[in-house]
Amino acid sequence: MDKDFWIKFMYVTHIPITAFWFVLFVIPTSIWPERMIFQFWYALWLVGGQVSWGILIFGKFKSICPMTTVMQLLRGYDIKDERNYDHGFIAEFFEDMGIPLSRKGTSVILNMSFLVIVLQYMFLV
Repeated sequence: MDKDFWIKFMYVTHIPITAFWFVLFVIPTSIWPERMIFQFWYALWLVGGQVSWGILIFGKFKSICPMTTVMQLLRGYDIKDERNYDHGFIAEFFEDMGIPLSRKGTSVILNMSFLVIVLQYMFLV
């Protein structure tokens, strides 16, 4: 299998992982009583893994997706290239759909949604 296949595979694999993050918000606890607990641990696992990756690989305290790093490496960007740590899948996805959204904009959305997840877990569980 060629490099383009793996780039597309990494790109498409991001979609359900990212969509699931937001879909969990609309599942009522009357249907899934442990939804907020699951969502908290799911989000913590994702954010914790990305922050750990950012610290260990790039020496930066920021959320950097390991899958995006691999995708960018396959695209030919050097590991130290800022496109490996200053690139966001969500921004790329919306850009591909013709909707301009900055990496900073997606970071705000993700940080705010993470805050909501944490607050739900702390005060509603």
